[in-house]
Amino acid sequence: MSADVIQFSAFAAAAKEAKQSAADDPCAPGALGRYRAKSAAKKIRKQAVLAIAPETLTETCKNKYAREARRTQWRKHRSSMDYWDARRAMHSAISVARMNKVAEADLHPDFLQDEHMQLVDFWRAAKRMLLLTPAPDREAIEWKQRQTKDKGLRYCCLKPGELERVIAKDVAWLKAHPTRTKLLPKRGRK
Repeated sequence: MSADVIQFSAFAAAAKEAKQSAADDPCAPGALGRYRAKSAAKKIRKQAVLAIAPETLTETCKNKYAREARRTQWRKHRSSMDYWDARRAMHSAISVARMNKVAEADLHPDFLQDEHMQLVDFWRAAKRMLLLTPAPDREAIEWKQRQTKDKGLRYCCLKPGELERVIAKDVAWLKAHPTRTKLLPKRGRK
């Protein structure tokens, strides 16, 4: 007879490693909740720094937080506009499928044919809100500038002159709140 010695510490280490890898796995159960909790805790820490000791922050850091606040609002209104645009597109797809007697169209029993213009109005209102939202960066300003050339801008209840004033305010704000520029290496003797 032989006696084997079982090393429980090896099993404990393997179990701990498996648990850690499961916590890092984005597909593991509860991963989204952990990610959201980490993200919320990070935001709370940032806000605490701003509230407790704003005088300790550099101008670059203050500008960063100001831009982040604008970015949060921008993303909210951009998401709303994208949502209503997707709803409008889905409504159109279902309508065409029903006209052509496609079986998948019956998967939407709550579909109302006359709802299309209401969805368009919601999308236009969301787009108007986004156009009036302060731009957080140059990319957002460029998007707004492209919208001035859009013939459908009048349906958003905005006049081109009004949008141009909003864009001018955004440009002035971004100039007053610059981002950190990379320091270039000094040229000269080695």
